[in-house]
Amino acid sequence: MPTAPFGWVEDDDFEELSNSVIDLIAEDKLDEAEQVCHQLRERYPEVYDWKERMGQVQEARCNYAEAAQYYRQSADFVEGRSGYDPEVGEWLREKVAEMESRAESS
Repeated sequence: MPTAPFGWVEDDDFEELSNSVIDLIAEDKLDEAEQVCHQLRERYPEVYDWKERMGQVQEARCNYAEAAQYYRQSADFVEGRSGYDPEVGEWLREKVAEMESRAESS
């Protein structure tokens, strides 16, 4: 039986928690979204999602330099492990570049 790559969780609670960050951002409940990111980090420290979601929260707050840091950490995690689609790392690197550009412009 194949195993999931390190940093991957097959858990409905995890999926619900991670996806709730996106919903909270859409509802402009950024403090709540950040708290859920902290819950993700505490409950699932082996998964990079909390970093990507925290990047999304910081991006919504227009804290572009911080968002870039979280996206960079996510990209480093994904690119350093087998089992992840290379497009995920590429997308995260694009987000880093976008956030750095926005940070320089603000």
